Amino acid sequence: MISETLSGALFSLLRTALFESPIEVARFAKFSAEQWEQFFQLAKRQQVASIVVEAAVAIPNIPRPLKLQWLAHSQQVEERSQQSYRTLAELLHFFNSHQIPTLLLKGPALSSLYPKPLQRPFTDLDIYQYDRWQEADRLVGELLRVDVSSESQHHTVYNYNHTMVENHYEFVGTRSFRSNKGYEALLHQLIGEGVGHANFHGEVLDLASPTFDALFLMRHMSTHFASERITLRHLCDWAIFLRRRGDKVQWGRAVEAFRTYGIMPFAAAVQGILEDDFGMPPISELPKTADDALQQRIREDILEPEFAEQHEDEDLGRLPWKLRRFKANRWKYRITTSDPLPSILFRSIFLHLKKPKTILHKV
Repeated sequence: MISETLSGALFSLLRTALFESPIEVARFAKFSAEQWEQFFQLAKRQQVASIVVEAAVAIPNIPRPLKLQWLAHSQQVEERSQQSYRTLAELLHFFNSHQIPTLLLKGPALSSLYPKPLQRPFTDLDIYQYDRWQEADRLVGELLRVDVSSESQHHTVYNYNHTMVENHYEFVGTRSFRSNKGYEALLHQLIGEGVGHANFHGEVLDLASPTFDALFLMRHMSTHFASERITLRHLCDWAIFLRRRGDKVQWGRAVEAFRTYGIMPFAAAVQGILEDDFGMPPISELPKTADDALQQRIREDILEPEFAEQHEDEDLGRLPWKLRRFKANRWKYRITTSDPLPSILFRSIFLHLKKPKTILHKV
């Protein structure tokens, strides 16, 4: 289990990095070199090392070799972000030249809300191209000479300029969860009510409304939490979104959706973590959970997942491993979806049988 000394120190630096609170230097006064190394590794596993780097290296007793290593790591993240930005600009130019609109999801849209956008790491670009997605994928294949994979359940995938692109034809997986059909319809309704437009490196792109983003981000985070795991970076995304755009969210609609589709226990626990550990102000329409034990369990699972077994090989061993993971994560599904557990399991099996590659391979 991650010690409260390390986790508390990390939350402290996140408050500094995200909200410019003073650095609590006293927390680190007795840190040994070994503790500093453990702290750095924890920050990397939680995908926030680059986010807190400036606060960390400003602490007087950080060992110089670790300080240099941390700065180098942050530099790599920034270079990767810059590469992804260039890729996005090139793709937008390509799509705009063919009059194909592109809506940006997550990724750079979220990183732009951070005090230091380049320090928010991301590994792929998520886009949505309305009813033109098949045409867009065809052009990517024919003109850019890029292989487009359709193995995933709700988006196609391709790699362009060393950046993975997920082209969503659905916002959420309607085949994976029965309740997601209604959630998907609500997201489409919000898109139909209007999108914004932004200039990105001289190219036009679409941006969804704050209410859409609140619904999409929470569904995305809760799904990953249930089926796999999430990191503190996901909570940072949610926290910075609330800080910068939360006052523009139609919370009545968002909370109604969270309750209707079974996400409310998770959302309320996350709100509790934000208030208690990130120092975020309350949201009257989205009250923190009254279940302290659940909030603590979620917090601990984010820091150190209960199901920690890994299976990196793409072989027959992945199938029993996935079944063990599902069994271990049953409690997570109960707080993130209204679907009954048998339905989730049978749908997963059916989808894997339709696309057998997903059984043995990581797609």
